[in-house]
Amino acid sequence: MAEEWGVVSVDDHLIEPPDTWTSRVPARYLDRCPKVIERDVPPVETSVGFGPAGQGFAWEFDGRVMPFSGLACSVGHDPEEWRRSIPTFADLYPGCHDVEVRLRDMDEAGVLASLNFPTMPGFGGTYLNNNQDRDLSLVCIRAFNDFVFDEWCAAAPGRFIPGIIVPYWDPALAVAEIERNAARGARAIIFTERPHVQGFPSLYDPARYWDPVFAAAEHHELVLCCHIGSSSQIDSPPEADYMTHMAETWLNAPYSLTEYALSGTFERFPGLGVVYSEASIGWMPFVFQTLDRYWNQRAPYSGTEVRRPPSEYFGRNIFGCFIEDHVGADQIEQLGVEAIMVEVDYPHADTIWPDVRKVIDEQLGHLDAADQRRVRRGNAERVFRFQPSPLGTR
Repeated sequence: MAEEWGVVSVDDHLIEPPDTWTSRVPARYLDRCPKVIERDVPPVETSVGFGPAGQGFAWEFDGRVMPFSGLACSVGHDPEEWRRSIPTFADLYPGCHDVEVRLRDMDEAGVLASLNFPTMPGFGGTYLNNNQDRDLSLVCIRAFNDFVFDEWCAAAPGRFIPGIIVPYWDPALAVAEIERNAARGARAIIFTERPHVQGFPSLYDPARYWDPVFAAAEHHELVLCCHIGSSSQIDSPPEADYMTHMAETWLNAPYSLTEYALSGTFERFPGLGVVYSEASIGWMPFVFQTLDRYWNQRAPYSGTEVRRPPSEYFGRNIFGCFIEDHVGADQIEQLGVEAIMVEVDYPHADTIWPDVRKVIDEQLGHLDAADQRRVRRGNAERVFRFQPSPLGTR
């Protein structure tokens, strides 16, 4: 029954083991590559969800300390602990970083396959890309991708969709990394929603800065996965509280979708796919309605490269996914059942694990059996060109 029902989750996360970089980078980078640090001082609970830098479990990278939020690993902890730091790495629930425990949890919940976003590098590789020492950054990007293939995915062929990160500061280097990893089975590029927010050229760059990257992705049929928060900048008022900041994180997704749909990117690269991760889907019908209206009214005199209503890109180039979104799930047939996938978001605070089947069935119950299967797994298998192995595969 679990095998027949199974899901492919296109948005989960891994907490990198402490030796992810220290076991892979050249000796000259050992002191500056990402490493786990811990302090004897217990973490201080604050309104923003974690203790001050240097207290509790944190990552240190090239002299910077990045504290770790309990929201990123709530699985295995009481909900009241979500706002606390994790005192030591050993206190993490093992499924966050131990691939064997993760696979056991996937099997129990009927998750056939999972695409995992990084944690320390940022959801789009932000922290590694924004480091000033580009040589160090490139070494660390390559080391993360090696970990994904050599350790995480290798533990159970067919159970993890391989997603890679790439350097943003040099398209030629990004293409080289795409080529290197496409040769060993990469299926996705973990990308940023809005590169210009991080100081890189935008999708509208007159010199077509991103075209070589998009061309390589299209050639190798690698999907761009844009996770909320991957732009690493939320336009919240500086005085806003933590709740406001968190609640506004998803808003870069409609900005990004608008920019991809109207920039001419899909006219130049008709085979390029972009997936919006953890942004939900309930907003998408309105956004496409709005974009179509502007296109119909203004395309003849705007100079746009876009030759079709933007909504026609949905299910062709643009895809949505959701964890819990009853508003969006009710509109799946209107949106197009071929364009929607599901997420489990393990081990984050939003995860539906271990009640994966219950939560998904409640949202998809109005669809017939064939359409439910498309949303649960079929669309992900097609979009990512990935055939999952049976539950229990090691």
